[in-house]
Amino acid sequence: MSVSTIQLSGRDAERYSIETDQRLYIAPSGGDACDLAHIGSLMCSIPDSSRRQWTSIEGAAYKFLAPNSTWVASLSRYNYVGGALTFQSTVWSLNGNGALQSGTIAISNLTPCDVLMFNCYLNQAATTLGTGIVAGTRTVTPASMTGIAVGNKLAIGGTNPEEVTVTATTGTTFTAVFQYAHLAADSVSRVWEGETGDVYLEVTGQRLKTTTTGTVDAREILIDLAAHIATENPDWVNTSSAGLQSQGVDLRNEVYEDMRHLAIVQHLLLYGDSSTRRWEFAIWEDLQAYFRPRGTGGRQWFIYGMPPLERDLEQSANAVYAIYADAAGTTRRTAPTINTADRQQINLRRDLAITVDTDQPATALAMRDVAAADAVDSGAYGSMPIDYVYTPQGVAMPAYIVRPGDTAIISAGPFGFSTASGKGRAFVIASVSVDASDRSKLPSVSISPDARSPRMASYQARRENLK
Repeated sequence: MSVSTIQLSGRDAERYSIETDQRLYIAPSGGDACDLAHIGSLMCSIPDSSRRQWTSIEGAAYKFLAPNSTWVASLSRYNYVGGALTFQSTVWSLNGNGALQSGTIAISNLTPCDVLMFNCYLNQAATTLGTGIVAGTRTVTPASMTGIAVGNKLAIGGTNPEEVTVTATTGTTFTAVFQYAHLAADSVSRVWEGETGDVYLEVTGQRLKTTTTGTVDAREILIDLAAHIATENPDWVNTSSAGLQSQGVDLRNEVYEDMRHLAIVQHLLLYGDSSTRRWEFAIWEDLQAYFRPRGTGGRQWFIYGMPPLERDLEQSANAVYAIYADAAGTTRRTAPTINTADRQQINLRRDLAITVDTDQPATALAMRDVAAADAVDSGAYGSMPIDYVYTPQGVAMPAYIVRPGDTAIISAGPFGFSTASGKGRAFVIASVSVDASDRSKLPSVSISPDARSPRMASYQARRENLK
């Protein structure tokens, strides 16, 4: 989502203090003209040529301060019609009352639109001088006297713009000292005489969505993605959502611009889920898309013995601590977390220090633990020849029954790992090689472990999603 000021008739960002970092903030600048011809606005726009439009806004906590009801804060819908930004409707508005007002904007059933625009303005129409004059003390009859009173400062437009102070009024005229000559058509605007910040609209925590569902997860995105692919390439994917599971992670900041479908899927895989599981995506022979925790769609096979499969100790560690700078800038180190079982398995303690970008001790500890899971779970690599595999019930099966996506568990060895929790002994099978050239015996089979994506990447992705 892009948030920006706009070049739209009646909008004048130069006369307002505007912020978009951490909050949306609009405040008229003291000493500048403010009226319906000079509105302060920030627009939240969908990407150009997007297939989707805004349909809901939630969690938008606002604060609005203004001295009287002439000042208005509002939220409006716009669409691009023929390339031009066109007003559709106002979906929320609030008049000033002299006090700080606060609340939350939450609208779940917006009529779809391209732009949602926050506005802060003085609800007073700009007028014209109505009388051609020369310099000096002059009484003029403007097109409208609304909001013009003795003591007001007015901004007069024209070839020689200036500010004047109203010294007298009647029902249809005002008097002021003019330094320059002006035409009857020259503009007249009210000057905001307060300080910058005396009037403002602030919005934080806003969440704009192109869906009406309360939680946006990867499953919903993938369903939409599959539908789009099926429209463009109908013979390449099944639109059934039966194989798409939910990660249970609410995705708050998902915008995909000019990305290939696979890149979107790979990005979603990074989030993992609320536990330590990694996820996988695949499209099988029936063109059914599957999105699920890694290995859960496959079967578990036990392998007895000690097949020749290597483990990369250079990339593994079983004692991990984090280095971070606290709020005062002092370098700190967490206590190490030690995986005793892995240390016993390899009969070696291997330490790893990671540097994390946080000043919060709790976050440093959490990132330490994620890195520790990555380090001890570096897994195996290479190719493993096998003849037989066994079901959890101990039934022997020929090795050629194994498929990629299944989980292999090496159950024999010096420490007797017998479940998939033995990280150095269990892995998801990435590929299966079968050689059936010798018909006099069972086919020879080799399996290769799947490379495991780092959990730290998933953790960081979730941290960014929550910002």
